[in-house]
Amino acid sequence: MKMNMKVNPKVNHEVNPKVNHEVNPKVNHEVNPKVPSMDHVAVIPLDDLYEQQLQLEQGMTALGADRYRSRADRAVERGAEETTAYGNTLLARCTEQVAEGVHEFLRDAEAGRPGRRHAAVKYMKQLDARE
Repeated sequence: MKMNMKVNPKVNHEVNPKVNHEVNPKVNHEVNPKVPSMDHVAVIPLDDLYEQQLQLEQGMTALGADRYRSRADRAVERGAEETTAYGNTLLARCTEQVAEGVHEFLRDAEAGRPGRRHAAVKYMKQLDARE
């Protein structure tokens, strides 16, 4: 069967005489047995790849949640719950309110009204309530 092919007249199809087109005898052109062949690689349809990716992501999400819970449980066992993410959040939200409560307590204690005198007031005044 003969194919009709047209040659592009704008392209030079002659062999470049400046280039050595012979096989280099110093180079081993045999297949390297140490390089793995791609014969074992199967073509996987895109739908299967998508499902596989979803399963991987779900597995990674579950592992991340397990790791979070495990770290939180260990922190609770150590009595260091303030080092957890939720502990830091709670402390950050509550610190300002506690500091304001301390200031209010000191104002009331020093107001000179009748009532119980708190021995801790003189020591509490020396501290910064925000620390």
